[in-house]
Amino acid sequence: MHINFKAILSLFVIFAIVGLLLFTPKGQKITGNYTKPVGSFLKTITGKITKGKSITNTGKFDISLTGISPSSLNDLEILVNGNGFQGRLNYEVLSVLNSGIKFDDREIDIKVDGLIGIITFFRNGNIKIDGKTTFLKLNSMEIVNPDIDLLVVGEPISYEVKDVKKDEFILSSVSGSLRCSQLTGGSLMLSGDQLELINFAGDIEQVNDSLTVTGQVDKMRLNGVEISK
Repeated sequence: MHINFKAILSLFVIFAIVGLLLFTPKGQKITGNYTKPVGSFLKTITGKITKGKSITNTGKFDISLTGISPSSLNDLEILVNGNGFQGRLNYEVLSVLNSGIKFDDREIDIKVDGLIGIITFFRNGNIKIDGKTTFLKLNSMEIVNPDIDLLVVGEPISYEVKDVKKDEFILSSVSGSLRCSQLTGGSLMLSGDQLELINFAGDIEQVNDSLTVTGQVDKMRLNGVEISK
């Protein structure tokens, strides 16, 4: 049987080049979006296919909730990792560096930068901040330390938390205005409804007894009915 060594050598070179293009960083950088036809070529020969780069569409859409009661947060816990918190509250518990602190007036201004821990929003309207921070300002007193233990519990008068992320953000018996492009007319007045925000990313702000939630979600459920982009 006659073996064509030139043909075998040519095939070997072709496979070597394809391998370099697909499986080395430089090769992938060179091929970019052209990996798909190369993958189709491999599929023809081996029955396998190499996937090219895919474009991911997040499908997120904007939502805004205004004029809702703080009790709608229903004991919500959010994990924070470097978030900032700023507000004014009537504190019940205030501990810094594991030591209790007292002010003449229970109403204090508080600012926290780089907070790592948990913020809990209780259904009675109170809030708890439990974690570590690198910067804390209480009224005019500033504390800068790379490892500040902080525990605050109290009734907020106003506050703002930015860059909140929550896989399932559930609001119970919520009343207020819901704005969203997915709704007919773009808005809806809620009254004692159940609202679930899936993969929420955004901000929570309270002024007096009025709460505002703004951000983006993958989808939401209103009284069990799913709404998505």
